[in-house]
Amino acid sequence: MAAGKLNYIVMYDGLSQVFGCASKKIALESAPPDGYTLKDKRILFITYQPDNKKLCVHKVSDEEVQAAEIKKKKQENE
Repeated sequence: MAAGKLNYIVMYDGLSQVFGCASKKIALESAPPDGYTLKDKRILFITYQPDNKKLCVHKVSDEEVQAAEIKKKKQENE
């Protein structure tokens, strides 16, 4: 059975927890954890090049991360 898709890693300066998601849209729209801001957010795109047998990591620009529209967190009652 195939593992879940992981194409983007989301990190926050000062937080040891990393978050993963399959799409850039979700990575950009996800709200920072409590106590963190968009300025703390870093997003990396991960891909594997099977022909070269290399794992490649590309940083999403800070400008794109800062400009993203954040989805509001769902309330527990929703």
